[in-house]
Amino acid sequence: MQSKSKRPYRVQRFFVQGLVALGIAFGVCACGGSSNRDQLKDEADAAAAAAAAAASAASAATTTTPVDTNTVPATVEVLTTSNTLPSAGSAVTLTAFIKNAANVGLAGKSAVFAASSGTLEVVSATSDAAGAVSAKLSAGSNKSLRDITVTVSSGAASGSLALAVTDSTVAVSGSGSMQVGGTVSTYTVRAADSVGNPVAGASVAVSSALGNTISLSAPTTGSTGTTSFGYTPTVAGTDTLTVSSLGVQTKTTVQVNAIDFAVLSPASNTTIAVAGTGQTVTVRYKLSGAGVPGKTVTFSTTRGNVSGGNVSASTSTTDTNGDASVQVSSTTAGPATVVAQIADVGQVSLPVLFTATTPSTVVVQSNPSAMQPNLPGSTTNQSTIEAVVRDTNGNAVANTPVAFSVLQDRSNGTLSPGVALTDSSGRAQVQFIPGPVSTANDGVEIQASAGAPAVSGTAKLTVNGQALFITIAFGNKIEDVDTTTYTKPLTVYVTDANGVAVANQSLALSILPEDYDKGGMLYNPAASLWDNNYTTFPLPGHCPNEDTDRDGILDSGEDTNGNGQVTPGNIAVVVPGAVTTDAQGRAAFAMQYGKQYATWVRVNIMARATVAGTESKQSVLMLLPVAVSDIGDEAVPPAGVVSPFRRSVNCTDAQ
Repeated sequence: MQSKSKRPYRVQRFFVQGLVALGIAFGVCACGGSSNRDQLKDEADAAAAAAAAAASAASAATTTTPVDTNTVPATVEVLTTSNTLPSAGSAVTLTAFIKNAANVGLAGKSAVFAASSGTLEVVSATSDAAGAVSAKLSAGSNKSLRDITVTVSSGAASGSLALAVTDSTVAVSGSGSMQVGGTVSTYTVRAADSVGNPVAGASVAVSSALGNTISLSAPTTGSTGTTSFGYTPTVAGTDTLTVSSLGVQTKTTVQVNAIDFAVLSPASNTTIAVAGTGQTVTVRYKLSGAGVPGKTVTFSTTRGNVSGGNVSASTSTTDTNGDASVQVSSTTAGPATVVAQIADVGQVSLPVLFTATTPSTVVVQSNPSAMQPNLPGSTTNQSTIEAVVRDTNGNAVANTPVAFSVLQDRSNGTLSPGVALTDSSGRAQVQFIPGPVSTANDGVEIQASAGAPAVSGTAKLTVNGQALFITIAFGNKIEDVDTTTYTKPLTVYVTDANGVAVANQSLALSILPEDYDKGGMLYNPAASLWDNNYTTFPLPGHCPNEDTDRDGILDSGEDTNGNGQVTPGNIAVVVPGAVTTDAQGRAAFAMQYGKQYATWVRVNIMARATVAGTESKQSVLMLLPVAVSDIGDEAVPPAGVVSPFRRSVNCTDAQ
């Protein structure tokens, strides 16, 4: 109220001052006669009118147009499908709701997404009718454990959310016991992401609680995700080694003994053939330089058996030299640690590798399987070709050479290197570097061979400047078209080899039955809904689509149940049958089907796109869903209370 009283006061003051001035003018000129008085009166009237107009303008200048707060963003609420991001996992979806001061979602508002790290893909930056915008966030190439803060802003309002990158691991292997003043012991550090893939270039730091000397061979991990460090035992006691990498701290305990207890043979990481006679492991215990006889040594192994028996631990007694020996063997391949322990003295460990020796199968994969051609002289685009070699029992065959060769390639690409050794998991990798020429779909074929006689496998990939990647997305909702038909919304996304949305791309859509079931539905009081009671055996058996060539025609030998037609037939449709992607590389379509088929038929939904003669496709298998609202009333059975394909226990009749 106080602020409003000041402005009129100033106007009145101006007006009074103007009248005073006029009064003075009248006073001064009163002697001038009636004509002068009339002239002065006219001038005073004009001045008063001008003053009144000025006062009115001043009053108008103080009036402001109120802001419509109902359309101004006041808050931004950020939600996510998961609060954690596995370091090698897929992206999570972020949804932000832009609201006004009354917490009502605002449509048509622009939003800006920002992340402190990781890879952020904005799906929609303009709010929909609910005020929602969305984006996708992945951990990116940085596999370190950390928090990623995502901030979403609209106008002066903003909101943020923190997500934790998780599940990267750091493993340390090496001796657990040694003597003061002994030789340098080597430890291996392996950094891996959330699915166990090696992480190259990860910084590594190592410290010793006792202050024993640490010497890193390299400050970062190599291409195999590993590095090593030397440990010199100069201070006796129980030492804790702390290895830090990828935001993870891994601790391992080392017993530094003032006595001599060590593995005599074999050397660390010795390779032992699977299912062979095994390997003798000998340890020696000395005190003051002399062997100590009669000491009981307990041996154990993390894989296989000790002393040839079907046990994982055994004991042996030291002889006059202080030596104790056991035999270790295994029927399965893989790394193992043999541990020897003397009570009240300490323990020593020996890493070994049990390996299969005779390749039986070679499985080859490419990642990615489609890529763009390189510019002449460039090696930017590459695909990792991985071969997994196993024996007849499925054991990994380690340390065996695998020869890679190109069987077909019109891109004029190269393999580097041509031969690689398998690791402890039986895996060998090389790089395929495409040339400057595009190929047809699966136009590159690469073979990997191992063993003598050789066994081999192949992988195919595509080199195309417009290689496409298709994803079909769907939610958990279905709708009624009418009382007899369901519709389920779906969306297809198309991206190029770099993950960029492809706009204006035509796609052909199709839906065909994969298999069907027989039986009926029973009401489950505990769940308050109708449950399927399948009768097709063996459970959960499915009757395959009789139209084996998917041509819609009943061919000879296809009528398995003898009803004179292909079963189940094309009982679902996609609407429309062809779509074109929008600016976000997205196109919407729907699947429609009769309600009686819900829960009884599995369908294969497929999207196909062709660019420069190369066809890309993606499909999803889906059991036709039923609406919960149609199976919740015991008094009203659902349309498919009995399978449209009857109740028989087998697929060879129509009953």
